[in-house]
Amino acid sequence: SLRCTLARARLLPTRAPACTTLQFAHSRPRGEIFKHTRLFSMSDRDISLPSRLEALEEVALWDPGNRGCEMLRERGSLAQAAAALARAQRVAITTGFFIASCGVPETDGPPGAIALARTLALLGKSVTIVTDELCANALQEGLARLPFSADVPKSSQALCIVPVSATRSEILASVESALGGRPDAVVSIERLGRAGDGKYYNMRGDDISTFTAPLDELFLDTDACTIGVGDGGNEIGMGNVADAVKQHIPLGERIGATICASHLISAGTSNWGAYALCRAIDLTHHHSKNQRAPQDASTGPSLTPTFEDEAAILEGLVAAGVIDGISKKNDSWVDGLDPPTLRVFFDKLWSV
Repeated sequence: SLRCTLARARLLPTRAPACTTLQFAHSRPRGEIFKHTRLFSMSDRDISLPSRLEALEEVALWDPGNRGCEMLRERGSLAQAAAALARAQRVAITTGFFIASCGVPETDGPPGAIALARTLALLGKSVTIVTDELCANALQEGLARLPFSADVPKSSQALCIVPVSATRSEILASVESALGGRPDAVVSIERLGRAGDGKYYNMRGDDISTFTAPLDELFLDTDACTIGVGDGGNEIGMGNVADAVKQHIPLGERIGATICASHLISAGTSNWGAYALCRAIDLTHHHSKNQRAPQDASTGPSLTPTFEDEAAILEGLVAAGVIDGISKKNDSWVDGLDPPTLRVFFDKLWSV
């Protein structure tokens, strides 16, 4: 579509070169620790940044839940998204997936959004998390466990809440007010994008438009760089791979999002895509810093979240009643994956 073509036109002119990829075990019983191959560590000084970022993209695509995220991949998008956010000054991050049948949001999305917001705030960028009133309490509880407000410039606020019934103009005005100006980058992490009929669907094909504020308006008719992070085909940004969604995702024809993004990051869970983006920003930032002043390259706080960071955020979300989107239980699982499996992901993340 013309809209997708315009979004793709904002892509960087070059992509990370192909390189050796990680091999992971898939299809293991729920709760089992997933073995993985360690490609290299931060101590391997001879490994190039493009190779690290390519390996990091493989980490994000680890799919123990067998969601089929590999089929929705846009190769090189993680590196491009990290470079775009490094240049951005004002960033809006949308998240929040409300489970209408249970009356609460799910655990996938908010932790990744909070971690990414913290990473960007540590770099001195104005950043706000945008959600609707149905998901606001969960975000507030999560932010209380991993606050970044002290790092946010005074001209912006950490959380921007809009009504579910908000119009495009109301959403844009709220975000500009929260950031102190128009965003030059907009990121979506596990946030629904409208389907071909203009409605919003969950993975079962249920119409949940009544419970979903149209935050995908931030991705339409904008000059900002747009980044979509998703795992199921119905999220903002999946319009980039609409044909793949129809072919490989159950009910893809009905639920597939039509909203495109400049860069699409597909991942085993949307949180993982966000954490991989944090890591990519971290590696890119320190590589650039090393080029300018090698002796100072390792100073400053880490921009990469840890398992403990995620556990703290999830603790806050659980206290707010948030549930695992697969089991519908009020616990610290994400998309049917238990904490030991989540910990293994962070081992993979930090091994790059």
